[in-house]
Amino acid sequence: MANANSSSQLISPDSTHPARGTTALCFMLILLLGAVIRFQHLTAESVWWDEFATVAFLDPPEPWTQSPHYRQWNQQVERLDRPTLKQFLQQNQLVDPAAMPLYLVLEFAWNRYVHASPAALRILSVCVGLLLLPLIYLIGSRLYDRRAGLIAMACLSLSPIHVQFAKEIRMYGLLALLALITVYAFIRALEEGKKRWWFLGLTATCLLSWTHPFALLLLFVQGLFWLLTRPRDIVRLTLWSLAVCLAVMPAVYYVATIQFWGQDSTDQWLRLPTVMEVAADIFADDAVGATFQLKESPVAFAKIFGASLAEQLVQRRLLIAYLFLFTSAGTALFLCFRTLRQFFKKQADTAEDKRGRSAGRWNYFLLLWLIVPPLVLYLLSLAWRPCHQPRYTLHASLALYLIYGGAITAISQKYLRRIALAALMLFYGFQQMLVIGEPQHPDWLGAAAHIRKEARGDDLILSFNSMWKRVFTYNLGPVSNVISYGADSEILADQAAFFLQLGILSRDDDKPRDVWIVVLTDYYESGPDQELNRALHRRQLPFTMCEFGGIQHVLLYHVRGGTEALAPYTPHPGLSEEAAEDYTFMATEFWKQQEFAVAAAAAENAARINPEYAQAYALAGMSYKESGNMDKALAAFDRAIALDPDGFPWNHLNRADLLLKKGDYERARVAAEKGLALLPEDSLGLILKGRACIGLGLLEEARNLLQAARAKGPDGRLIEEAFQELENAGEAAP
Repeated sequence: MANANSSSQLISPDSTHPARGTTALCFMLILLLGAVIRFQHLTAESVWWDEFATVAFLDPPEPWTQSPHYRQWNQQVERLDRPTLKQFLQQNQLVDPAAMPLYLVLEFAWNRYVHASPAALRILSVCVGLLLLPLIYLIGSRLYDRRAGLIAMACLSLSPIHVQFAKEIRMYGLLALLALITVYAFIRALEEGKKRWWFLGLTATCLLSWTHPFALLLLFVQGLFWLLTRPRDIVRLTLWSLAVCLAVMPAVYYVATIQFWGQDSTDQWLRLPTVMEVAADIFADDAVGATFQLKESPVAFAKIFGASLAEQLVQRRLLIAYLFLFTSAGTALFLCFRTLRQFFKKQADTAEDKRGRSAGRWNYFLLLWLIVPPLVLYLLSLAWRPCHQPRYTLHASLALYLIYGGAITAISQKYLRRIALAALMLFYGFQQMLVIGEPQHPDWLGAAAHIRKEARGDDLILSFNSMWKRVFTYNLGPVSNVISYGADSEILADQAAFFLQLGILSRDDDKPRDVWIVVLTDYYESGPDQELNRALHRRQLPFTMCEFGGIQHVLLYHVRGGTEALAPYTPHPGLSEEAAEDYTFMATEFWKQQEFAVAAAAAENAARINPEYAQAYALAGMSYKESGNMDKALAAFDRAIALDPDGFPWNHLNRADLLLKKGDYERARVAAEKGLALLPEDSLGLILKGRACIGLGLLEEARNLLQAARAKGPDGRLIEEAFQELENAGEAAP
């Protein structure tokens, strides 16, 4: 293809083009439409798990710094008040090992220097998503003509899947942008052979490799296309391949060192796709009913057509989706066949014919780009383990929009071309309206708003499993409630019964405290959680339930306290050993809130469920110690040490402190020495041993121990008090 104009005349039989003024107007209108759609409801979406994994270790939003739950989801992060970039990347890899660092670096800089909030980070994604629109126009105009570029741009502007990922705090928008830059540079480099395009292509390729592991599939597409269409250009292909390998080698090495999740964990969201699902991923990424990536809603249709007609339209989404799937596949094959016919026709004597045959080859590139990445992931899933997700090859859908543009401009009859364009825009308008009106991801924000409005500050909030507890806590924001979790419905019901049936009252008045249970349904399921319903009914716990939509529904159960019918609490006999761990976590949370009586009761209940669980006794000891019950605290620490002598060094130090208060200095010294052996760098052990030595009259040894503790730095107040105790003992000595 020598130039855009000559090639477009051959690809599009109707050589009349829109005027530049008209093109500019359409360009601006499409860009404006894309911006409006992407900025709409930007803050209405909850931060879901993937986003949480991306933002959890950043500087938190300002209100969070005043919250008692500030970064409680990871103890390591609690010590990183303002993490460096290196610390942020290291911590992020613990929860999301597959996340490549390029987007994380951009996110870190945006969060640190622009604004620390999910909304601000979503604006970053929107800005990246909007850059896709002019770039795909450039590619469409280059391959076909300005109309094709505008058509591709319009499809991308209205694309439900691209709009969704343009709002997410994830790397997929950046993946699509760098893919387009790589493709554009590749086209210009092959056409013109200029060094600047080769350099731009290699730079974009390098950045692309640090964005997502499966982004390298695009490089395979480029190499395959070059090999099939220019087999004689083997020297340049070899040099290009070597340059690409050098550019991506660091990222490949990085990926090879990553410890990915085990299949037992990925099975929760990755499964072996069907052939039809792969076909839908290739040809119908935007068809909500075919790919099941987004949640449909009649809300937008109801405002225009009424509730009845809206419901009928939504019910027919699957038919429309599959019709679009087969139409898209047919369109791609039509464009390919047309090029193939042109390539093999005998009359190719003119320069224009030769240029047309050269230009037509790019149709095959688009087809390879569209099909190969999803197909490779499907084959990899068959041969290894499930690893196919439509979002992993999001960039491949961009080829389909260019194919639409090329196919429509290739229609010679003007009226047919207009009908095809109208049908395409109607479809995209229909798909966009399907996903407007309701949250796409679990509506944690809806449940959080309900709790902030209806719950008391001392009500207990329970979540199903620790992972969802972390995500919900982030969306809930700063509250004073104790937030805990249970591994299954039976444990959640037992925890609710434990909290309510003990007759636990508010700290401020006589009003009973309630329990709120947050549960997440499976994908595309709604209605109450039957297992939790049955568990609550067995315990005669009165409750109401609210439901908040999304691909996964959030269920919020309100279990009321103060009911006279509540029976005395006894642990459910069928509880798993996980319940002991969950009760210990609950005890920890109540201990942090300085509700030591409740914390002790929860820890004792954990020990009742699993008498061999040492941490439960440790928490019981800490709670009894803070409430002033030294005998019970000592007994609990003794039991914890007997079960696990070296597992929790603070047990020895707490025990030493209690023995000091009881005046048993020799046993306190021995306990402090055991704690020091496990925590040699901690100053508290030195202080406690020093105080024990003071009680035993070993003043010089005590002085040396306290001076060593002072040299370590922390615990200044405790050290000074110990020195004062030493001075008092010296004055009292004969």
